[in-house]
Amino acid sequence: MVMDGSMTRDQIMSSLTLSDPKHFRENYLQVAVKQQLISMTIPDKPQSKNQKFFLTALGVTIKSKNK
Repeated sequence: MVMDGSMTRDQIMSSLTLSDPKHFRENYLQVAVKQQLISMTIPDKPQSKNQKFFLTALGVTIKSKNK
């Protein structure tokens, strides 16, 4: 629900007021990607320093229903 446009991992963590990168990656980021709620801007390079994430059509639908 905190996603707005494309955001870096650090921006998403900050919006959620989380500070542990490993916890965030395992319990939030990877789960959302697996559920196809968010997608990577550079899927071929998941470790890229330029990687950003954005809401998929499913993510947008769910976000709009929960507003």
